[in-house]
Amino acid sequence: MKLRAISWPWNKSESENARTSTTNANFETSADQNVSVSSIGLGATYKISRAIAKTVSIIGWILVVLSIYGLFHLGLTMMSLYLIVGGFVSGILLVISGQFTGVIIDTADNTSQILALMKSKSDSIVK
Repeated sequence: MKLRAISWPWNKSESENARTSTTNANFETSADQNVSVSSIGLGATYKISRAIAKTVSIIGWILVVLSIYGLFHLGLTMMSLYLIVGGFVSGILLVISGQFTGVIIDTADNTSQILALMKSKSDSIVK
């Protein structure tokens, strides 16, 4: 497959814009078409990474709940206040990091699906 240089729409003439829009229309897919990522050898699913991200988020939520529980059931000494605030902030940061890791994994999966779709479309255009 030969790569071509990117040309921006504002640098093209009308005939080039029409040809490009026709070419781009070939990459549209219908709901009937089913392109699998494994069909082109991109079978990475990141199951362990997803499990770790969910576990980190769950640990974070447990820390948040324990901190709120501790706020009402521990005496309000300076030491308990440090533990409560520290646990709450740590829990929120763990939840955020788990969620962010999940977003990165989803982005990687979506990118591989887009690649599979583009590869199947380019193979069908060449044939």
